[in-house]
Amino acid sequence: MKNCAWRISKKRMANKTVTIQGNLLWLCAQDKDAGLWVAQCPALRIMAEGETYAKLQQAIDECIQALFTDLVQTNQFDGFLREHNWVLGSPMPPKTSRVRFDVPYEIQRRSAHDLAGACCQ
Repeated sequence: MKNCAWRISKKRMANKTVTIQGNLLWLCAQDKDAGLWVAQCPALRIMAEGETYAKLQQAIDECIQALFTDLVQTNQFDGFLREHNWVLGSPMPPKTSRVRFDVPYEIQRRSAHDLAGACCQ
């Protein structure tokens, strides 16, 4: 499982939103020792963390943007959508450098112990 370390530059703010008809499940827990919120998305095999729950949500959004941007840049986007049985809800613009991806997701809270076990599988 990868830890999402990608960051979206403020200079690259999106001017077009592409909706993806799919649904992601993120499992989250608060690590009381470290004081961090940690989440994992089994379907994407990535993790995100934040100092607060709000920062965790922001980190999840950044992970999603970075992943889909990378998939587009490496020509793996269409195959990824097919593999997950997802479809575009809006057309992809001809210039994909300033696209924001909108993918519905749900965050379910787990105990830190449950999440640690899921991360190691």
